[in-house]
Amino acid sequence: MKDIEGQLNFLVESEKLQAQRYYHKKNPHIYEEFERCTLIHIRMGFKHLSARHIIGVIRWETAKRAIDQGMEIEKFKVSNNITPFYSRLFMQTYPEHEGLFRMKSLNKGEVL
Repeated sequence: MKDIEGQLNFLVESEKLQAQRYYHKKNPHIYEEFERCTLIHIRMGFKHLSARHIIGVIRWETAKRAIDQGMEIEKFKVSNNITPFYSRLFMQTYPEHEGLFRMKSLNKGEVL
């Protein structure tokens, strides 16, 4: 019974990862902002960060930019479900910052 549950959990996680990869492919500018904001925080001396915090900063900066340009504020839509993917992607891209984001482990066999 436990093995079947584990396999089902893996399938659900795999679907999540597929959805995250698809989102990333369609919205590369979101990760570019995530990367930019994270690197700024590192230069500010942060040793640990929350990926959700970085997404919040991106949302804030987007709204502020719209106000500064006299534009109507449009809610910046980015799913919180993408944050674990982005934190792992960042640490793969910048292995010297491994451990910057604390996260749950992936299920057996899952990779970005």
